Amino acid sequence: MACHSSDGARAGYIIAYDARAEEAGIYVKRLLVADKEKGTGQAALSMFLDRACARPGVEFVWLQVWKWNVRAQAVYTKLGFTLLEVPPEEEARWTRVDPSYEGVLRMRLPASDWRSRAR
Repeated sequence: MACHSSDGARAGYIIAYDARAEEAGIYVKRLLVADKEKGTGQAALSMFLDRACARPGVEFVWLQVWKWNVRAQAVYTKLGFTLLEVPPEEEARWTRVDPSYEGVLRMRLPASDWRSRAR
């Protein structure tokens, strides 16, 4: 999905995967915007969440973020994402979608929470 600025110019992109076959919801692999701290990333992710969470059978959306990236974590938290702690016995299911690395946090947003938010 391409992200656009207020003047309509391309401002970034989102790469996401439908991981429902792995019982791992919708996975946001990458969110990249050209101009940081202008709200473009948050607006783009909000639009993506509107579309993803409206799809039948989508229970949650998740992503991974570096522990040092507190700005991104703050945006994700503001949108309703919370820390996803995966029990060791379920780790294989998640790493089939995308491996986790040292220094990376997983965050998750239930689709029902997003749909019920008053925005």
